Amino acid sequence: MSWCTQCFARLDVPAAESLPEIPHRPLESRRVYSRWHGSPTSFGPAGRVLATLALVLFEWWLWMFNIFGFAVTMITIVPLVLRDVWKRTPVHHKIPAREV
Repeated sequence: MSWCTQCFARLDVPAAESLPEIPHRPLESRRVYSRWHGSPTSFGPAGRVLATLALVLFEWWLWMFNIFGFAVTMITIVPLVLRDVWKRTPVHHKIPAREV
């Protein structure tokens, strides 16, 4: 038994036997997360490694010429950039439909 959330009237829900049967389902999209596959909104593995190397080179340059800037970016910016670069992203795979 269900109730209306506004007026608290009783709602009659049809039984499962009265619902129409679906003969088959179309292809489903199952969401898989990966750090090593590229997606429309992220780098692939080569782009992620290059972004990490660019960040390391930038930090090395700061270490040589501006130790205060190095310390500030190591505490604030580097963790955020590496988290975003190496974040798992959804990769969509088509899987066959199951028979109902």
